[in-house]
Amino acid sequence: MDYNRDGISDHSFTFGNGNSERGYYTTNGGIAIVRGNAIYIDDNLDGIADRSFTFGNGSSESEYLFMRPIGIAVRRGNLIIWDLNMDGIPNSSFTFGNGNSEDQYSHAPVILGSSGWGLRRDYTWYVYPSGNYSYGNGNQEDGYFFGKFPGGTSYYECAVLRYNTLYYDNDNDGQSEGSFSFGTGLK
Repeated sequence: MDYNRDGISDHSFTFGNGNSERGYYTTNGGIAIVRGNAIYIDDNLDGIADRSFTFGNGSSESEYLFMRPIGIAVRRGNLIIWDLNMDGIPNSSFTFGNGNSEDQYSHAPVILGSSGWGLRRDYTWYVYPSGNYSYGNGNQEDGYFFGKFPGGTSYYECAVLRYNTLYYDNDNDGQSEGSFSFGTGLK
């Protein structure tokens, strides 16, 4: 983990079973893994699960989405079902977009001042319930991320990954305010 964008690791630990996990996710300062429909969360980044619960149907779900600052959701096609308390009990649901034909779904507390749900078609994010935001080169990027990046002018920002370099947009103007390199990129 690189906390200050200098390209040097500030913290490292082991957690989970590596590539055999469905995915690794950041959640409210911790890290989570999804294994089947079980979610294991390490809140203090020491490599030991501090809490766990089950949610959704596991591998038959289209996608698991961790919400900011807290919560989890599953996406079934274009139906999003979320659990704000992370107790395994759904709180609400809604439909958004075209489901599996979308390039990406994401959640951050505020995207363009809206509810925080967004979906990406190539390089444009469509934000629920209204608005859009364009950034990056769409499906040519190695990844898109929303999160709290230190040193930003806003709390949550968008970043695109190109090989091992993150280019971040602090103010939702569609232009990069800076970049930093870390790691060896996606494998």
